[in-house]
Amino acid sequence: MFSLLLKECIDLLFPRNCLGCGREETWLCTQCASLIQEYDNELCPICRMVKTRSGIVCSACIPSSSLASVWIMASYKQETVQELVHALKYQGAQSMMREVHMLVLRLLKTFDMPTDSEKTVITAIPLHSSRFRERGFNQAALLAQSVGACLDAPIAPDILKRTRNTPPQAQLSKTDRLKNLQEAFIVNNPLAIRGKHVMLVDDVATTCTTMLAAADVLRHHGALSVHGIALARGVWTN
Repeated sequence: MFSLLLKECIDLLFPRNCLGCGREETWLCTQCASLIQEYDNELCPICRMVKTRSGIVCSACIPSSSLASVWIMASYKQETVQELVHALKYQGAQSMMREVHMLVLRLLKTFDMPTDSEKTVITAIPLHSSRFRERGFNQAALLAQSVGACLDAPIAPDILKRTRNTPPQAQLSKTDRLKNLQEAFIVNNPLAIRGKHVMLVDDVATTCTTMLAAADVLRHHGALSVHGIALARGVWTN
């Protein structure tokens, strides 16, 4: 009874309207979801200059990258994707996870899993504890749940911990982004990743600096490989 009343209150305060067309009673209608175009993962995700395939990091970037690949689902340039990412962060993300899951299921259909799926584990880029308290959830962790269900792979939500409440990356230069994330992550449970392929999930990847910083510590603690998965590719203007 209480949960039903709570749901009615949430629906009254945050009415569900399609983020694409405004249609009532859904966050993302079937038609607008179908119009979201998949991202072209045929360029190196780090330099975006060398042609590769399936989000694989090119031979020039791999010596300095702890990421083996980064798979992006859609481009942030699409207005509906921008609205979806914003809503995930600030408009009651848990209530829209059904629609998000259906979208993730479609956009991940061509993702190449590591060959040894039994040694695969999924985790998310963590929020700092103070930001988590403010927001009440981690949108990347919610996305990781959908990714895990789509790929039929186990989820280990607490592998990584954010040690510093770093400023948002969006307005920083590439050099400042790297400095911003130095020693920003630690591994809580090294045994959970040792000898495993780690799928590292985030909502937006722009320069992939956050994923690279997290991948560094995962590889340092024994991860066999690290593969990034993001809902959207951000637009870097610096």
